[in-house]
Amino acid sequence: MNGHAFKEHVDKAIALKPEDPSLHYMLGRWCYEVAMGHLVEAEKLKPEWKENLLYLAKKIKCSLTMMLREGDYSAAIKIIDRALSIPVISEDDNIIHGELESLEYKYQTYRTDD
Repeated sequence: MNGHAFKEHVDKAIALKPEDPSLHYMLGRWCYEVAMGHLVEAEKLKPEWKENLLYLAKKIKCSLTMMLREGDYSAAIKIIDRALSIPVISEDDNIIHGELESLEYKYQTYRTDD
């Protein structure tokens, strides 16, 4: 299945199940331009989803890097901290937790006191 067919299938699935956070997550990963809107919607529907929070942090980091040469990573750090506070339940969570720890280590110098 090519990317456009995948997107069409996900769009149809979202029309049928607009409250399914995994569908919003998949579409967010596929379409960079609208990723933030769908990742935020998935976060509203399932706030404690570690994997979605990881991609929210990555998206914020990329956006800030592009917009502000120096980067203000405090929003990404807050999301990373929140995701790290969620218990690891599955092997997938364990892998994602490791990625989050790597991001936290890499961007810890951008941490603020707020």
